Parts: sequence; C-alpha cells; structure tokens
Amino acid sequence: QSKGQPLVVDDAGSETVSQQFPHCCSRSIPMLIQNNVLTDDMSEMFSYPWEYLKTLCGKTEVEVSVANTKTFSGDVEQHTLSSMALSDFLDFAQEQQQQKQQQQPSREGGVVGVSESMHLYLAQCAIWTEDEASIAAPLAPILPYIPTPDILKQYQDSMYQINLWFSVGGTESTLHYDANQNLLHVITGSKKVRLYPPADGRLFRPNSLVGLSPNHSPMKMEELILLTDHNGFEVEIFAGQMLFIPEGWWHQVTSAGPVTVAVNYWWRGIDLKILVQECDSKLDLYIARRVLQRLAEEEKQRRIEPICESGPSESDLILSMKNGDVESLSGLFLCGDDEHALLLLKVLSWENIRSVLSYSIQSNPNHLSLRLHSLSGRVVERLTKLLEEDKISPPFYETLFSLVDDRPALVKSWLAKQKQLGEECFQTVMKSITTSN
Repeated sequence: QSKGQPLVVDDAGSETVSQQFPHCCSRSIPMLIQNNVLTDDMSEMFSYPWEYLKTLCGKTEVEVSVANTKTFSGDVEQHTLSSMALSDFLDFAQEQQQQKQQQQPSREGGVVGVSESMHLYLAQCAIWTEDEASIAAPLAPILPYIPTPDILKQYQDSMYQINLWFSVGGTESTLHYDANQNLLHVITGSKKVRLYPPADGRLFRPNSLVGLSPNHSPMKMEELILLTDHNGFEVEIFAGQMLFIPEGWWHQVTSAGPVTVAVNYWWRGIDLKILVQECDSKLDLYIARRVLQRLAEEEKQRRIEPICESGPSESDLILSMKNGDVESLSGLFLCGDDEHALLLLKVLSWENIRSVLSYSIQSNPNHLSLRLHSLSGRVVERLTKLLEEDKISPPFYETLFSLVDDRPALVKSWLAKQKQLGEECFQTVMKSITTSN
C-alpha cells in the first residue's frame, strides 16, 4: 500500500495496459503488471536444474557477488566478487535447492573457494548491451530466448541493457536508485521491493555524488523499517509478474530463497525537461544530483587527459610510443611520470597496453608492483576504465593483480584515489557554480 504516489496495478492481458504504461513512464509512477504468461522458452531456460542454460553458457566466466550474510551491497567499494564458470554457480544453486527440498545438511566440497554457508548472487549479468562493440554481454547466447515485452517495443530505440539476476540462498540489496527506466520481470521465485519516490532521497544519506556508487545509500534495512516520514511502500512480485520502477525512484529488493531468478530491462528515461514539466517538483532532487554528477564526470575526463609541458613535444612522444618496442614502452610506464603513463594509456591500443604490462609482469614484477601502488588517481582512473572494458577472457586485471602480495590493500588504495579525484572534481564544479568570475 502506498503512502504517497499510487502504484498502478494491471493485468498483462488488459487492453488498457498499453495505454497506462506510457502514462506511468512519463509521470514517474510505479506499475505492477500481473499475469504475464512466461513463454515456453523462458520457462525451459530457467527451470530447475537449468540444464539448457548450462548447455548454452555453462563454460562462460561470470562475476558472482559473494557474502556470508544475505545482504549484498551495490556500492562498488563494498563488493566481494568471485569469478567462476556459470556451470559452477548453477551447481551451487542446485545444491541449495536440493537441501531446501530435502532439508539435508550440505555435503563436503561445492564451488571452489566458496563456503556452503555463503550466499551467492549473480547480479546484473548482461544478456544484451546497447554498446555491444565495446562491452561484451556474457550471457548473449540466451538473448533469443528472452523476448522483449510488448509494452517495451515503443522504447526499443532507447533500450540500454538487459540483465539476469540469479539469487541463491535468499538475498537483500541495499537501497539505491537507477539512472534508467527499469522493468523487473520475475521468472522463478519472488521478490519484495521497497519503493520510495525521488524526493524521499533527503532521508537516505546518499553516497557522495562523485564517489564510485553515487546512486546508493549506506542505510541498513533496520534503519529503513524505522523510517516514518516517507512516501514509500512495499510490493511483492511473483513469477510471471513485472514491476516498472521509474528512473530515480529509490528501491531495496529482497529475493526469496532458495532460488529467485529475474530479468530486467533498462532503457533511457525521457527528456529531463519533460519530466520537470510533467512531474512538477517530484524529481527535482534526483535531477539536481544527475546534473551535478555529469558535470563532475566531465571535469574528471578533462583531468585525466595527459599534459606534456616539458621535454619532447607531445607529437614526438606519440610518434615514439607508436613506433617503440615493448621493452622501451615498459620502461617508460615503470619509470616515467604520470603524464607519460597517461599519454601511453591514451595513445596505445588496448592490445598493445596489455603487451606492455605483460612484459613488465615477466621482466620486472617487483618494480611493476611498486608502480601500481604509486600510481596517481588520474592514472588509476584511466587504467581502471580500460581494465573494465577488457573483453578478453580471463580478465586481464586478474593477471595484473596476481603479482601483488596484498591485493585487497591495492584495490582499497585505488578506490580511495578514485574517490579523492572525484571529490576534487566535484569541488571544482561547485566552485564554478557558486563563484562569480
């Protein structure tokens, strides 16, 4: 039940759903769509014990969130990820399902490196992405079996990403909002979703706009339950049902155990000017955060551009880099300053950068380890983006980080440097807004 804006409920087969859904999208109103019949392909794909899914994608390496509690933080700085074959993840899920049915204690063994008491969550694993040329979708082979709902066909040109969410053992997400319109479709199991309009964001102590997860709140479930001065509500969605979560709406999702599977569709929201006109002041806080976030990101992109003020001209450096051998380029990365490192990361192709770093791993592992620890926030930011966009399996960051004795310390250091860079960029933006020239 809603304390504020209403939740629109309609049947998928209703003649009016095609009219109501665009209205809800334009007016930022959540909508629960009931009795959406699952296709035979979807039912077969995600039916226990998921043999068809294993056949199509079993050998695919996926990043699985791991936790010893059922709460999974969407904040990048709180992530614990494990890379494993999808078939191994599904084997773990199968064992959890069997234990639930038989009420038996867990056997010895299981997924390597994962305790049987752990909760696993294959979260936001891409089935399709808008930019397939640069971002590979690990589960692309199952796309033909995931039909786009009829109500989304008018938004086909603005579709951004389709993801699989596979929860094992019962999971809870932390409170967050998405910067896209979102249609969540439960296939098996059920989910409870707490929804709060954007204006309630003032209650949630959102993360810094320039952090790595500005759309998340650190508030815990027990704090949310105690809140009274809000306009939120809770809705439960079951297999075959879909929930429209408007862009900017805060939400927290609890997935039932032992297994819940869902697919979600993200598409870009309508023009912000229209949102402001149609929704009065309901989205002002969200829009302000998005604008400031974009300005800070643009400032960051300016800062990570290399600046060559001394020595050879930039054109000479670029030419020498393109014509240089791997050994000399490795030496430049290891012994040069930040500007040389940034220029190298900008000029060389990712294939050549991998070659340079691979050579450094083989020839000067200790020196490279020290260099990784000493990189500035600007270099870390550019290198991290390249590592995240790497489409080759296994991911190169696994190879790169393997030579570091204390990987968690390095990751923590990099995250802190990125966060500091973001804070500096945000302060620059705020100064430009509030200071007269």
